[in-house]
Amino acid sequence: MSLTVPSTSHPEEELPPPKAMWAPEPALLVVLMALGSITMWAASPVFWLWFASKVATWTTGSAQITAPLAALILGGVIVTAIALGKLLGVLNRRHMRLTGLDRGRKHARAWNRSMRDARETSRDRGLLEPIMFWSLGAAALAALVFSVINYRIVLPG
Repeated sequence: MSLTVPSTSHPEEELPPPKAMWAPEPALLVVLMALGSITMWAASPVFWLWFASKVATWTTGSAQITAPLAALILGGVIVTAIALGKLLGVLNRRHMRLTGLDRGRKHARAWNRSMRDARETSRDRGLLEPIMFWSLGAAALAALVFSVINYRIVLPG
């Protein structure tokens, strides 16, 4: 009689087979990550500015922002960014598991990697990083265009 012990040394064997990157569920997750990222960089700050101006109008009768309302804006943007960041991380990990990008390996960032780790390369980051990069760039460009149009800012050149 022989006993067989299940192997736990290869976590790749236990993962489900990967789906295509643009299958319906992974594609929906990419769209949700893009919307969440745009919400974090553009919609959330605009919402908190609008909310603070409404609070100022309700309390003082004018839309002038005071120091406590500025603290409300800053706190609201920070709390919203933390909540959305956690949600986006969950969506990214789910997308990575579905598409086979997550094979159980940890990826250390370049600044946090020893020279011993330099021999091993891994790309287990998912699509969240480029989505955040491009949405932040789009939000910055939109803010620049808004400022130029509404405040008559003259650009150099």
